[in-house]
Amino acid sequence: MWKEIIPTSLFQALNDPRMVGDYKLSPQEEWFQPYEIEEVDTAEVLDSFDGRSTTSEGILSGAIRICNTGCEGYHIYVFSGPEAGSIWSDQRYPFGRLSKICPSLDVYLANLKKFGAGHIAQYEDLS
Repeated sequence: MWKEIIPTSLFQALNDPRMVGDYKLSPQEEWFQPYEIEEVDTAEVLDSFDGRSTTSEGILSGAIRICNTGCEGYHIYVFSGPEAGSIWSDQRYPFGRLSKICPSLDVYLANLKKFGAGHIAQYEDLS
């Protein structure tokens, strides 16, 4: 299912050991952390992304968590809705923030290569 939704560039980056790990890209099995994939409602996940979400935590429709930035913070790739293709910072818990940080996955991956581990998680604007 994900091969039709997620760009090839993300799967290619997951195969590069320099791009995966702490404060870098999360492996595919962690895209819905802390939930097990069996616990995720696929229909809900495939709904359109709404960047105005007021829930304090949980999976966001139309997006996957591609980077754990620590303390329940994530960078998410939006694959559905008007913001499709962009990267957002999910800091809903504990800070109540959900904000767009990068216009595209390609720009995000280029910045991840440029800044490396531990640094990209600190940035709130990677455009």
